[in-house]
Amino acid sequence: MNITVELDGRRLDLANMLEISLPIDFSMSKERAWYIGPPRREPVRLGDWVGSTREGGSVNFYNLTINPHAHGTHIETAGHIDHTYTVSPSVGLLFFKAFLYTASAGESGALSFSELWPSIPSDVQAIVIRTLPNTHDKAHKSYSNTHPPYIMAADAERLARKGIFILLIDLPSVDPERDNGALAAHRSFWEHQLPHSPKPALIGEFLYIPHTVPDGPYALHIQHPAMNTDAVPARIFLIPYL
Repeated sequence: MNITVELDGRRLDLANMLEISLPIDFSMSKERAWYIGPPRREPVRLGDWVGSTREGGSVNFYNLTINPHAHGTHIETAGHIDHTYTVSPSVGLLFFKAFLYTASAGESGALSFSELWPSIPSDVQAIVIRTLPNTHDKAHKSYSNTHPPYIMAADAERLARKGIFILLIDLPSVDPERDNGALAAHRSFWEHQLPHSPKPALIGEFLYIPHTVPDGPYALHIQHPAMNTDAVPARIFLIPYL
């Protein structure tokens, strides 16, 4: 069986799609971000019965304790900053027109987008931001108290006004680690969405994009569980064009 998928007339190379998300790893022994300990997986115990075959139970039957923001790749809606927002993380489409851009930060910690603006196509729907340095240990790094780079509110606004409604980054947040709750880039990106943009606009964080993947246009595919909350874990794929 051969399946051909086109996005606005461009064929997708599905055989070489690349996952750029980090799983929630229940074997982790340290925190990932936001001063929260690792995720927990604990067997259900009902009297003498235990939901663990390792402990002699008939099946594995676990309770999971996770924080999507702190434990792995996730997507979030405006419900992250506004309790009145109708939370639904549904992405709506199977594939999006995306652009991968590698950014570095200046002394202030803000990421520079000076090389992005003249190169990004006008019809892009999603931006994937890979930050420098981009060593392999980024996939396992603990970010608490490290003050990673961030996006300035003005750049988040400019992305939104270009028609981008999916903003993805390989760091725990698009905002500074400590900003007294301002979340300026989050708010700016959501507040300046164009009227015709598909809803909800999404921000995704905690990705990992290998350094061997070149900047440029791709298709993007997002998978997530059917959960209605401000943020959910996600699997995210970059797909090259043929």
